[in-house]
Amino acid sequence: MCSCNSKCSVFFPDLFVWIPSPVTEGSEVKLSCRHTCRRESNATVTWRKNGEELPGEQTSNIDLVIENIRTEDEGYYSCALQHGTHSSEAVELNVKCKQKKQPL
Repeated sequence: MCSCNSKCSVFFPDLFVWIPSPVTEGSEVKLSCRHTCRRESNATVTWRKNGEELPGEQTSNIDLVIENIRTEDEGYYSCALQHGTHSSEAVELNVKCKQKKQPL
C-alpha cells in the first residue's frame, strides 16, 4: 500500500509459513502461507523449498498440501506473494519416522 503526500511510504505485509507439529512420516501435511495484507487476499502464492521454487506450486490458495510425507520432504519452506516480491522467512519442516509396531 502506498500513500503519497510529499513523502511516499511503502508497507510490506507480515508474511510467514505456519507448519503443524509434529509431522509424522506417511501423513498428510498442510503448510499455510499467512499474511496480513488485506489488498493481497487473492494474491498468487509461490512456494519454495531450500530456496528453490517448487514447480507447479503457484496458486491463489495459501496452502501447500504434501500427501504421504516422507523424510525426503524435510527442508526449509518459504512462501512469496506476487511473483516473489514479498517473501517469508524460511521455516524448517522436520519429519518424524513412523514407529514400527513391535511383534507380540
